[in-house]
Amino acid sequence: MPAYRPDSAPAPTRPDKPSVAVLPFQNMSGDPDQEYFVDGMVEDIITALSRFKSLFVVARNASFTYKGKTIDIQQVGRELGVRYLLEGSLRKAGGTLRVTAQLIDVETRTHLWADQFDGLLQDVFTFQDEVATRVVAGINPTVGRAEIGRAMRQPPKHFDAYDCYLRALSAAGEGTRASNQKALQFCARSMELDPNFAAPYGLAVTCYAMKKARLWADNVEGEADEVRRLVSHVARMAGGDALSLARAGWALAMVCDDFENGSALIDAALSYNPNLAIAWTNRGMLSVLLGDHAKAIEQLQRARQLSPMGSATDRSDAMMAMAHFFLGNNSEAIDLAYQVLRRDPCLPSALVLAAAGKALAGNIGEAHEVVAKLLQLAPTMRISNLTSFTRPRRAEDMKKAVDALRRAGMPE
Repeated sequence: MPAYRPDSAPAPTRPDKPSVAVLPFQNMSGDPDQEYFVDGMVEDIITALSRFKSLFVVARNASFTYKGKTIDIQQVGRELGVRYLLEGSLRKAGGTLRVTAQLIDVETRTHLWADQFDGLLQDVFTFQDEVATRVVAGINPTVGRAEIGRAMRQPPKHFDAYDCYLRALSAAGEGTRASNQKALQFCARSMELDPNFAAPYGLAVTCYAMKKARLWADNVEGEADEVRRLVSHVARMAGGDALSLARAGWALAMVCDDFENGSALIDAALSYNPNLAIAWTNRGMLSVLLGDHAKAIEQLQRARQLSPMGSATDRSDAMMAMAHFFLGNNSEAIDLAYQVLRRDPCLPSALVLAAAGKALAGNIGEAHEVVAKLLQLAPTMRISNLTSFTRPRRAEDMKKAVDALRRAGMPE
């Protein structure tokens, strides 16, 4: 059976530095309810690996498109643009864990190493770090222990807080309004159990940013105040937690309209972890809204290289479409917007770009159809309140968007 590929995007170019993707581990617990734990542990291994500046590490959203699929090692390597694959399994039984992992050179199909780790559930963070260390040593033996030590992160003090965070992460990944609210509840419980664990704060603000982007916000001003409160915790405690910083920066800009401090947090995240796809996506999206469109395209292409497939590409491609729209590359903007809509027909930002692009191209009938669908998702959207839904900072960009949407039939 050929390897699964969710769309027809061209395979990415392999980077110069050693490149690795971590495939979803098998859940050997015999309990489907433990899937969230297995996936969460793999995500933490990816995060630990991505901190090594000597490596290129593909994002979870890309490697997890192969979850539950029959794969061919070499084809997956080509599709993800990597030289090495890490695969494995996890068995959780009571208070014990057994983790197996193997590192494979995709060109030769050679197993560079394979190992098994046994211990108590509370040792999960040690397992993650040990797997990451073994991968780095197997790929690039010249990486020193000092770099390995710098790359390791501070785990939460309470395992239950980590477990709640993993449950929140799993719920947030479902992408529905109900699951987003469920994720916020798990984040709140994780914060309660360990107030100094940064990850649930970062995930919670992402949930609020998702509510804003998906037009689910119930109390815009109240949620903005809550995001500011949570971001202050992230900024205080995150340290080198690049993922939490990147999430906080995007939420601060999108929910609170604080682009200056949001940009600073994302830049800090990239200084800690230049392999973090979500940080490049968020940086690129802010660059679009700030009017630096050519730079935004470069940043979003970098995110695309780190995450060549999966749900995260929808946001980056929609914002890349916006950058092309403002640069005057209307055909590229339309093509990208419709690529996103084939994967996610209800993404508001892609619908806005499709409508605006079609209107500028003179396809008024098609533009009206897109606006009608957009208004089904956001019945209150109007020209007069457009800044509540999208807010380019440059006046000329906003004028171009308003003029195009007015031609597309957006109500005043």
